[in-house]
Amino acid sequence: ARIHASSQIHLMESGFLPEIMGLFAPPPTWKGNEGVPLPKARIHAIFPPAAIRISLYYKYHKNDSLAGVSYLQFVASSSNVVNNYVTRTLSGQWEEGSPLTEVHLEIAKNVISRKIHLWPNQGMKDMLLNWVEKCGWEEGAMQFRQTLVDEYGDGKMLGDLVLGLDCVFPPVDENEASKAAPAKKPEPSELDAEIKRIMDEKNGLDGQLFQYALQVYRSWAATSTSKST
Repeated sequence: ARIHASSQIHLMESGFLPEIMGLFAPPPTWKGNEGVPLPKARIHAIFPPAAIRISLYYKYHKNDSLAGVSYLQFVASSSNVVNNYVTRTLSGQWEEGSPLTEVHLEIAKNVISRKIHLWPNQGMKDMLLNWVEKCGWEEGAMQFRQTLVDEYGDGKMLGDLVLGLDCVFPPVDENEASKAAPAKKPEPSELDAEIKRIMDEKNGLDGQLFQYALQVYRSWAATSTSKST
């Protein structure tokens, strides 16, 4: 069934997973003996590789909580944010310095398979399309556009008004895109190489978890494609 009521879905923009894990907790008024089922939640989040996630976190906080801290110092710190953050969060190993093993990685994978849909960063468009289909957003956008057309007569006053998915993902001219020369990446400096080495060393389990999320995404995408054909 589609979700049309705004009260039935909540969107939260947060890079801090513990903030949204509370969605799984029962409300204060819930009592087990009343026969009322526990609330269920399915969190959808973009799961970028550790290097991208850590870089974005540093850029966001470098002028406040990380003021005066260099990027290398942050990456080499004991903060959980730079130490298998996603695996720690999903497996409950949040205490700084607590040991993390392959067992915790398997727990995190289990959470992904049951409660949280982590889309790899290349699956962002598919994530939005999935929401649109489940919640009827595209249909709602088209109905709203029709309301405007009806209100303004022949619609000339609307100009080039674009609603729905075309706002987020404008159609791409494939001919123009093919002509664009790919940007050449500069050679990494010694500092860049050292930062990457430290990141890889401290985020190995998150790297494996990302590959698992990528595998789940590809399996889901293949299933969705076969159903639509």
